[in-house]
Formats: sequence, C-alpha cells, structure tokens
Amino acid sequence: MRCTLSTFFSLSFCFISIAAADLIYETCQKCAERSPILSYLCVSSVQAIPPSHTASLSELAVISVKLALVNATATLWSIQKLLENEASDSNLMGSLKDCRELYSDAVPTLENSITAFKSLDYMSCNILITAAMDAATTCEGRFDVSPLTKQNYDFFQLCDIALVSSRLIPSELPFLLSM
Repeated sequence: MRCTLSTFFSLSFCFISIAAADLIYETCQKCAERSPILSYLCVSSVQAIPPSHTASLSELAVISVKLALVNATATLWSIQKLLENEASDSNLMGSLKDCRELYSDAVPTLENSITAFKSLDYMSCNILITAAMDAATTCEGRFDVSPLTKQNYDFFQLCDIALVSSRLIPSELPFLLSM
C-alpha cells in the first residue's frame, strides 16, 4: 500500500505499517546482535505472519515461538515420510526415530513456553525454549550425513529468535509499564 493523504484511514494504516515494520526490524536487529547465528530468517519469517504487522514486542516473541512450533510440526512430518521411505537402512531408521522423539517432545515444550511467557514467567519461558532448541542440535548429531540439516537449522534459528525476543521483554518492561 502506498502512503497517501487521501483518507485518514489509509494514513493511519500507513503509520501502523511503518511502526510495525520498524518494530520487527529493530527486534530482529537486537536478535542478530545478541545471537550471531541469526540471519535474514528473522525478518522474513516474522513479517510473513499478518498479525506481526500490528504486534507489540511481547506479541512478536509469541509469534516467534508459534513459528518454531509450525517448523517442529513440519519436521515431524518430514521425519515420518523418511521413516516410510528409508526402511532398509537400520542406522538411519534409528536416528530418525530418535529425532521423531526429540521433536515430539519439543512441541509441548514450546507450547508450555507460551504459557510461561503469557504468565510473565520469563525465566521458565527461556528454559523451555532452550530445552526445545536441543532437539535440533541433538537430532543433527545423530547422523553422519543428516537428511534433516535444513529443518534442524531452521528450527534452531526460529527458537533462537523466540529466545532472544523473550529476553528483550524484561529489559523493556520499565518502559512498557510507564506508558
């Protein structure tokens, strides 16, 4: 949408869009400063979710966790497809089954992190997200040559975005409470 003065609504929408884009960009910049593994994935993944366009900083953290949940679910689906197709290689099957268990545990862990976050229990939230992140690194380590490298890397990054975002909130609380 082009920003014009034609109507109050479109002008308001323009300012909201700019403010939201700035918040997403600034949050991703802070994430990248605090965690060297993060890449363009932060901006591209968060902006792809329509509610992020009008989200607060705390809402962006929850959106990041939900993105990691979607990724974990997709990874579980990929693992299931690989298990169905790779039945002849027992080493690969064992590693895939381990990964399935790890990601199956990561899903409720991330769901619990959202509950902790909404309860303002940031320490528990951070512990839970960190525990979920371990699924990616542990899964990747199960293989000589992993068929899940991209999924593991993306999941780790999305969890890292959520983790760093959730850590930004307590530092912003004095400002948010003064509003």
